Amino acid sequence: MTAPSEPLAPMQRLARVVRFGIVGVAATLTHAAILWLLAERLGMRASLATLLGFLTAFSVSYLGHYHFTFGSRVPHHQALPGFAFAAITGAVLNVLIFVIMTDVFRANLWLAFATTIVTIPPVVFMLSKGLAFERAPDGPKRRDYRLLAAPVIFFALTAAYTLIFHYQLPYHDHWDIIPLWDAAQAGTLKPADLFVQHGSHWHASGYIVMLATAELTGMAHWPDVCISLLLAAFGFVALFEILRRTLDELGEGRSLLRVTAAAAFIYFSLDQAANWLWGWQVAIFASMTGVVWCIALLMRPGLNWARMGLAGIAATVAIYGFATAWCLLPVGLFLIALAPVTTRQRRALAGFAWTLLFAAFFLHYSATRGNYGDTMLPHGNALETMLGVGHYLGNYVASAVARIYKPASLLVAAAAVGALGTIAGLSWMHFRKSLAAYRGLVALLAFSLGAGLLTALGRWQAFGPEQAFANRYITLSNYAWLSAIVAGLILLPKLGAKMRILFVLALCGYVLAKSVNDTSAINTARLAMRVNAAGCELTLAAPDVPADALATISAPQQHIAPRLTLLAARDASLFRPDAIKRCREKQPHK
Repeated sequence: MTAPSEPLAPMQRLARVVRFGIVGVAATLTHAAILWLLAERLGMRASLATLLGFLTAFSVSYLGHYHFTFGSRVPHHQALPGFAFAAITGAVLNVLIFVIMTDVFRANLWLAFATTIVTIPPVVFMLSKGLAFERAPDGPKRRDYRLLAAPVIFFALTAAYTLIFHYQLPYHDHWDIIPLWDAAQAGTLKPADLFVQHGSHWHASGYIVMLATAELTGMAHWPDVCISLLLAAFGFVALFEILRRTLDELGEGRSLLRVTAAAAFIYFSLDQAANWLWGWQVAIFASMTGVVWCIALLMRPGLNWARMGLAGIAATVAIYGFATAWCLLPVGLFLIALAPVTTRQRRALAGFAWTLLFAAFFLHYSATRGNYGDTMLPHGNALETMLGVGHYLGNYVASAVARIYKPASLLVAAAAVGALGTIAGLSWMHFRKSLAAYRGLVALLAFSLGAGLLTALGRWQAFGPEQAFANRYITLSNYAWLSAIVAGLILLPKLGAKMRILFVLALCGYVLAKSVNDTSAINTARLAMRVNAAGCELTLAAPDVPADALATISAPQQHIAPRLTLLAARDASLFRPDAIKRCREKQPHK
């Protein structure tokens, strides 16, 4: 077999794909045979029989791919976990596709099956290849495990906070999912309906997740926030890949530990509290996970069509999760233009394909444009517009550290611009010959600032610059700060004593400001407790609708009483039996 490090000729790649298919069919037949033998012939419970069948088929699949498909030289203790991840990912995608197509959209069973056959094997093939059978067969290092410490700690803190305080009923915009869910229950929901709600925001990826969990759980809300957490964790894997590759190409791998810790501190910050606690914001996490994976895939050396396809899927999830991901058009072209170990012709073809993909998105946007009102762009005096958009963008950048003290926002934004300019100048001075290695960080920075500009153009005139402090924009602006701070940490060993002291002081100031900003999570938790208490009041008072409770969980312009009635009729959301029981247990004993 060909060694993992050797490039394969086209016919060799085709033969490998055929071998992958043969092993997959063999594993499927093994699963079916074990299931038939144990359940039909020996009378074993079907659930236990299929588990034993799956484990046997997994063994066939793993050994077949290891020896026959890839001829891998990676030690089993490294290849097996990667393949297990690929197989579990395939199983989860299989279930998700079936739930979305058959339960949410009421599509034909075999159409859903055909969709899984077409979409899942390529994903599992790429994951198996990259994570299991062609990964670098290096032995485990102590440092590898130390790298996990900061991400695990910050993720665990955020997850605990989220699971304790999350909203346990629809809140504000979340009420708009109810008509979609009602249509899904009636079998009348169409994909086009996902692009009517919230106009040009394009939250379709989030709607699909919420509708799927509603179908599976009767609209319990903890699954939505759990999926947000899992998406964030999955996104951090891609972010780590960007950071690791950047440092490797710069020859600064020794900085990976502190860079990873800094990235985790920013990425899982609690000043995004409303996003963590609000199941509705699963859309923003779907979008950002798509963005980071898209950048991670496009910055790898040696562009190929499989990787371009995965990047296109990531971009699709991102754009249909939150429309700010339109910034991936120029960001993607930038990464393609700088792709190492790629011929000029391949870059040109990849850039053309990327442009075609976004042209298709634009056609879809144009086809649904009637849902979004007359215009999303500001109008009026040009100078006033420039100042307003600039003010909004300054607040957007500063929100990640100054949300708790908003009057300082423009000073913080100005300081950030100055620091970024200094870091860029020093990076040019010390890494002039390897600036292309910064492409991943530049892509994250460009995306973050581009998303802020798009948001400012669409929101400034209608809502004013204060709206830039919304929690969702902290998630977006975090990437600008993360890129700048990582670039600074890379420079740190190269700096003289005075510059190093200045940088460390500036970094300490940032950590202090970010930590203070994180205390806004306390107020968000208090709000969540008030919202959940109002939900219990509505649950126990039904069919009456207390006005105070209604005002707590919805906006003044929303008319949610009919939606409450619908949920009550279907024992869903806050009217689920376990939710009613929980609310009764919280009542004070008389």
